Amino acid sequence: MTNEINIYEGASSYLGLPSESIYGEYSVKDTYSPNVSDFSVSVDPRTANQIAAVSAKINTGVRSIEVSGLSTQILDSIPRQHFKEISRLKKLTGVEFTFHGPLVEPTGVSAGQNWSELNRRNAERQLFSAVERAKDLDAEGNVVVTFHSSHELPEPEVKYFDEKEKKEKVESILVIDEKSGEIKKMALRPSSWEKKSYDSIEEIKDFLKKINEDRWVSSLDTINFHAYRGASIIEEARSIAQKSLGDLKIKDKEDFDIISFYSKLQGEEGKRFIDSLPERERRVLNEIINPLTHAEIELRNAYHFLQEQYDEAYRNADEKKRRELEAFRDECKRKFVDSNGIKNLNEFLDQVNKGLNLIRGIVPETYKPFKEFALEKATTTFSNVAFESYKKFGEKTPIISIENPPVGIGLSRPEDIKIIVEETRKKFAEKLIEEKKMSEEEAKKVAEKIIGATWDVGHINLLRKYGYSEKDIIEGTKRVAPFVKHVHLSDNFGAEHTELPMGMGNVPIKPMLEAIEKYNKKVKKVIEAGNWYEPFKTTPLRETLAAFGSPIYSMKMSPYWNQFSNMFGGYFSGYGPTLPERHFSMYGSGFYNLPVELGGKTSGESRVSGAPIN
Repeated sequence: MTNEINIYEGASSYLGLPSESIYGEYSVKDTYSPNVSDFSVSVDPRTANQIAAVSAKINTGVRSIEVSGLSTQILDSIPRQHFKEISRLKKLTGVEFTFHGPLVEPTGVSAGQNWSELNRRNAERQLFSAVERAKDLDAEGNVVVTFHSSHELPEPEVKYFDEKEKKEKVESILVIDEKSGEIKKMALRPSSWEKKSYDSIEEIKDFLKKINEDRWVSSLDTINFHAYRGASIIEEARSIAQKSLGDLKIKDKEDFDIISFYSKLQGEEGKRFIDSLPERERRVLNEIINPLTHAEIELRNAYHFLQEQYDEAYRNADEKKRRELEAFRDECKRKFVDSNGIKNLNEFLDQVNKGLNLIRGIVPETYKPFKEFALEKATTTFSNVAFESYKKFGEKTPIISIENPPVGIGLSRPEDIKIIVEETRKKFAEKLIEEKKMSEEEAKKVAEKIIGATWDVGHINLLRKYGYSEKDIIEGTKRVAPFVKHVHLSDNFGAEHTELPMGMGNVPIKPMLEAIEKYNKKVKKVIEAGNWYEPFKTTPLRETLAAFGSPIYSMKMSPYWNQFSNMFGGYFSGYGPTLPERHFSMYGSGFYNLPVELGGKTSGESRVSGAPIN
């Protein structure tokens, strides 16, 4: 026969997927075609029984597995001996392991969206503990440990791409009051009064500068209010005293000073003097003293608020101003620290006004852009974890690989990851130079080896829901590519954080991997496809290999996995189109009823040894 007809054509795959994968076609044509050994699979993060989870993955034939400890609670439920047992599996099977660390907020921001240094230090301890656990997986090498750059942190800057104006805009920002740890959201709406919009970071900083100035003036006005009230009451008391002096038996009335007189009446001696007076004189004297008591309270309030603002001013002052502030502080302590009251209200008032004038020109940065603050705190945490790890493990220190979380969470964009890795390396290198006495060049090399990025291609694809294009996603990847030590593979459609096998969404994986492998050709690609495993209960390895057009055999020649998927569709099973299972089943026969040892499904006893077969 010259024209053979296949009556068992069937579907292109058992899911009815397209017969051609653009990634598979690309891979075959461009001889990319990564081998199975280039991929890694992640285990189920919801179970503390990671030994069983790892064993199940080993049975699929993969050569690399990512152990998971996403939940701190589940991670702490895994005995340390289990990590050592997984390490023994490495020796037995040759499988490599990496580790996904717990989702911990490295900046120190709590779930209630307040920051504290205590929270940050606790995060540091949790991350270091995870590094210690991960080290048990590979005692002799530098196991890769992935940590998210943030966890449930709101975006410090909500940016989007305006299609109409063809430019990036900022919708809102977060600011932080570092003194209280309070975080606030500020919407950046165009100002009709100033005919101005806030599109750039520089304009946002100007906006915050004005807010800080207004707040500072308002806080100083509180000091001024209490000082003015105190001064007014003193004048009222003087007026009362002048009218009442005739009723008091006081010598030298011409030289009488109400403030000095008030000071003498403070304490136990003054109280005894007042009690010794006749009732009428005591009543007149109280009419003078009571207003002065209120004046002292007002001045003390002014002094209290002055002390609070002094601290803020001091933190933001230059060296010259700090010396002036210190001299003012010492003078106040010398003159006015008196538990029995203020000795001289007039002098005290003058001192409050002096302090007010001194700090007026120092405007503290009360509200800071939260992004800068968060980046500084996150890099401090990661660099400290890296340094503690290096002190303990030396050249065999686990690699701290910082992953971009899904876009929409704080510190998730390409520019954020780039800054975090660069600054973490810088701080880590400075610690090596200072404490380990390394040369600058050596410290830099160690930092580049120990600290890098895990690039999640599915997470960054969520930029699409903010109006960004495929080109923007690729360009963002190129900026991070020099730092990437690890890749997480999952696909989605840019709207929701789903995890599908590659080729089933619109993640532009080809140019992204091209950019990354320009710097790291051996980068490990970890398959994270939780949204596939849940409904279908199967590993997504086959679908991933088909999407990449990976070869079935290591020689990088036909057949490829994408061709295999097309050849054996859902209609076929067993032995393919030559002897399809369906054909024999339809006519009452088939391979299904053969013993297991001959390729069938029927269990029983071995025909050779008599041993039971399940």
